[in-house]
Amino acid sequence: MNKLNALQSLRKGSFAIARIISKKKPLKAYAQHDITKVVLCTVRTGIEYRNQKEVKESGKEVGSLPWGEWEAYPYLITHKGNRYLRLYIGQSMKVVYFIDGVKVAANVAKQMLPKNKPSQKPLCITVKESGLVSLKQKGKEMIK
Repeated sequence: MNKLNALQSLRKGSFAIARIISKKKPLKAYAQHDITKVVLCTVRTGIEYRNQKEVKESGKEVGSLPWGEWEAYPYLITHKGNRYLRLYIGQSMKVVYFIDGVKVAANVAKQMLPKNKPSQKPLCITVKESGLVSLKQKGKEMIK
């Protein structure tokens, strides 16, 4: 099953377990290293950003996408030839880093990466389609 079909087959707003892998660009001093971030988290999909409790309570106006275009609303965004999946983060999240294929502590990997300003957990994320490598619901693997 392809990734879009897998997301669309889930009941809207139901939880699934996702594994997301992304390559990170290290600081110049560590350019020879291959840094990979693996995120295992609960996600929801098929819902609307504006309908989330936190968004409604904030009173902020919700406009169109800040970048890209919907290819399959509310699941898939295209931008500059890439496809991105819209996922809403649940309560459970575990992040693991690998440097040159070896698991390392997060603080070790983060020292080798450009500094990100601290922020609160986002309500939703857009993940490159190739980055979503596993999606499970009730023990059933949705992406093969």
